[in-house]
Amino acid sequence: MPRVPGHSAPARSTARAPKAAAPAKKAAPTKIAAPTKKAAPTKKAAPAKKAAPTKKAAPAKKAAPTKKAAPAPVDPTPSSSTDAMHARIEALTGVFTALGARDPERWARAHVEHGHDQIGRFVFLKGLWGRVIRDGRFLDRMRRDVGESREVVERLLLSGAREADLVQLVRAMQVQLLVDMTQILDDPSDNDEGVRWGMWRMDRRGLPLWQLTDLRLDVLEVDPADDL
Repeated sequence: MPRVPGHSAPARSTARAPKAAAPAKKAAPTKIAAPTKKAAPTKKAAPAKKAAPTKKAAPAKKAAPTKKAAPAPVDPTPSSSTDAMHARIEALTGVFTALGARDPERWARAHVEHGHDQIGRFVFLKGLWGRVIRDGRFLDRMRRDVGESREVVERLLLSGAREADLVQLVRAMQVQLLVDMTQILDDPSDNDEGVRWGMWRMDRRGLPLWQLTDLRLDVLEVDPADDL
């Protein structure tokens, strides 16, 4: 178009007509979610087994009634063991009195309380003492003997020795021998040969009843010299 002087050509609009917007893309169809699987039905818990009924404890057996011990037979005479002991001591005291013991109750009490055969011990020791001189009669017998003993006695008497002194001297030697003998009987180990022995009281059949021990402890108690 020819440009007219004094007239400017109409300005061209530089603005471009807006482009028509591209048609919006159709949204992809929404996928339908797969149907949720139904949860497997929960298994019902097996019903708990009923606990076995507790057995009732058997009723405790009643303890058998304690049997009352039968009362021990009572000896009316004496009425107790103590009385029985005293009665036995009293009876044995009479026995030892008849045997000639100086202290019969002591012998009887030892027999009962200690269980020693004091009767056997006393009779044996009394027999030994029967061999011990008590007076000058043994000098008379020696004077009648034919032998060295007679001459010894005569010489002693002629030299002025008193008969009583001779009796005392011989008796003392015999008593010492008796004590030594009881010690040997009590202690069979007192030898170098290994030989053993013992003293026993026998019954009528020759069977041992009581062992006679500790003879040395009472040998001097049986000395009949005090009875003179």
